[in-house]
Parts: sequence; structure tokens; C-alpha cells
Amino acid sequence: MCAKIYLNGDNKGKGTHVSLFFVVMKGEYDAWLEWPFPCKFILKLLAHDGNAHIAVGFCPVPNSSSFRRPSTEMNIASGLSSFVSLQKLMKGPYIKNDCIFVQVIVDTSILANSLHSQ
Repeated sequence: MCAKIYLNGDNKGKGTHVSLFFVVMKGEYDAWLEWPFPCKFILKLLAHDGNAHIAVGFCPVPNSSSFRRPSTEMNIASGLSSFVSLQKLMKGPYIKNDCIFVQVIVDTSILANSLHSQ
């Protein structure tokens, strides 16, 4: 897995928003994993003040090519081209010393549950 961030936006968000995406990547253990990718995930922009984080959660869509077993190095990214406006990013508590922090949380509990049921 990886995250992609476009600080000046991508697609519909170009020039107005930060775009943030989650990507399923090809790996050496893909044959052992459950497909389509079953885990919920959260994309989060962390606020330096600890209070005003921006977070969006996603449930994978089983028939989406973003969550199938990868046949190339990376699947199509899944996320938001309009994650946060550049205006909100600049005015809020998200930039400090020219740094922003992004967190991706993957809920793997479904994997543990499926292992216990086998």
C-alpha cells in the first residue's frame, strides 16, 4: 500500500485543493492475501494543534479495480481529488515549519476475524 498526495490538487481539485489517495500495490505475498482488498481505511490530515484533524473514511468497493489483486505495480488510486481546499490548508493549523502530516489508517481487524474463522 501507499498514499499519494498532490499538494496542488489532481483532476477536479487541481489548483484549488490538496488531493489525497490510497493505493493498493503489488507485493510478494499477494497470493496469500484476500482479494478484493477488504479493509476499511481512513485518510487523515493532522492538525499541529491536535484538535482540528481532517479525516475521511472509506470502505472498499469489491468490484472496483482499485481493490482487485494488482496485475501491475499499482492499482488505480482511491481517495479524494478535493480532500481539503488550499485556502483551508493555509489558514488552519495544518502547516508548521513548512511541514504537513498525513496519516493513513488501515483497519485490518477484518483480516484477523477471517483467519480465526478458518
